[in-house]
Amino acid sequence: MKRLTIQRKAIFAPRPPGTGSSVPTLFFNIGDAFPADSHLARFVATLATISNDANRSIDEMEGVDDAEPDAGARPLMLFRQQAALYYEAADFLAKSVPRFDALKGFIAALPQDARDDFDRIIAGADPKSPSYLGQWLEDHRNSTFHYREMHPEKSASGQDEVAQAMEAAAEHEGTVFIGDTLGSVRF
Repeated sequence: MKRLTIQRKAIFAPRPPGTGSSVPTLFFNIGDAFPADSHLARFVATLATISNDANRSIDEMEGVDDAEPDAGARPLMLFRQQAALYYEAADFLAKSVPRFDALKGFIAALPQDARDDFDRIIAGADPKSPSYLGQWLEDHRNSTFHYREMHPEKSASGQDEVAQAMEAAAEHEGTVFIGDTLGSVRF
């Protein structure tokens, strides 16, 4: 196994506001730490991306200011993102690990509590599991990251998801916030 070379001395960099004092930061050559031809390196890099996306979304939710015009809508959007991210993460884990021996070995070598967490994440998105969180999770992934298709056959058969959602929301009050620019308009 190739040993990772730290190119600069570790420093303590400030943490993001509200998260504590400081965090050690290491500087290294990405190709040495994550060689592109390594299944495990690509797996870990993808997990890091998933973690970053989920944590940033949570930070955004915690930072919603009740005085903002979008204070009611932003947490809902962010919840949908988090549900979609969870589904994507579970789907990624469930499909990736069985395909590569290196990943199977990596998961098998983890401590039991980490393997239990791995299994729990996958189970939440597995319809065969007693821990399954429900079809809504995949549906929210699809409607969050894949906008609904408009199709004449769906419309004619009463299966248009947008129409169904609009019917369900018909009695609720709607709002439009109009700012100084087109980008500031919120529905």
